[in-house]
Amino acid sequence: MKTVQNTLVQEVSDLKGVKSLIIPILVAVITAGLTLFARFIPNFLR
Repeated sequence: MKTVQNTLVQEVSDLKGVKSLIIPILVAVITAGLTLFARFIPNFLR
């Protein structure tokens, strides 16, 4: 029973680590996309 509990705790902490990596990566990708989009807008207006 103790090993099952330790395994579950380890898996949950691994998931939290993955989430803490995914969120900044998503924010960086979205920011880069918006930056590129903003740079192309003046070219379309000309």
